[in-house]
Amino acid sequence: MITNPGALVGLGTAARLRPERRGVGLTQRTASTKAACTVPKEQMPKEHAPTEQWKKQPEAQDLPAAESYLSLLVGPSEAAALAKALGRHEGLRHHPAKDLLRASGLALLGREDVEVKADLDKVRSGKKLSPVLLVAGRPLWIADGYHRVCASYYLDEKALVPCRIVERSSPR
Repeated sequence: MITNPGALVGLGTAARLRPERRGVGLTQRTASTKAACTVPKEQMPKEHAPTEQWKKQPEAQDLPAAESYLSLLVGPSEAAALAKALGRHEGLRHHPAKDLLRASGLALLGREDVEVKADLDKVRSGKKLSPVLLVAGRPLWIADGYHRVCASYYLDEKALVPCRIVERSSPR
């Protein structure tokens, strides 16, 4: 509640609005009117971004893409072995997008990146995203799914991203 509206002169709208939960509505008091307006919960604007839905299995192109990327890091035969291990691995582990970016040392791509935008559009249209393929180690290698991690970060940096993870020293 604003007790001294004069103290808010010169502040932006966001600083003057103080949303408070009361029952099923949202009450806001503004410095200029000191009036309260209550909006029923059903009529509140839907400002929350859609949450992504995930497939249980990688798409057909994900493993060859992972192998191609990994071949730049470890050579063709080791990359093929890691991709094969990722293909055989059944379980999914879940990690927040922010942790995946931190562990990999990769920068967050912009929303305007073509593939990040495409993944965000998929989510908005209700399509499921493929799980991320990772190779554990320092740094973490995002073998496939870097753009999906970035898109997930924009939707909710703490939301859990399903990942297939193999160790660099996995038996092949």
